[in-house]
Amino acid sequence: MGSAEAALELLAKGETDIEKLSEAIHEGWAKVALHFNDPVYQSKPEKKDARHKLAKTHYDALADDEKKKDRVVAKALFDEYKKTAGK
Repeated sequence: MGSAEAALELLAKGETDIEKLSEAIHEGWAKVALHFNDPVYQSKPEKKDARHKLAKTHYDALADDEKKKDRVVAKALFDEYKKTAGK
């Protein structure tokens, strides 16, 4: 399950807490990051190491700048969900 799917599942259950949605975003991204073999890894193997390190880090333990990335996605998804949920 990817990041958007993980957060959408929570939204469908009525979750509105941005931090919980952000955590779901991170967890969904982490699952993909650990299994996706990005072609960029061939020229930048350090990118794979960095992504895997972040993917293995729980949301609560992330640095604020990393959490901010998840929050941006969570807020955008939440706003779009609110617009379309009533249709």
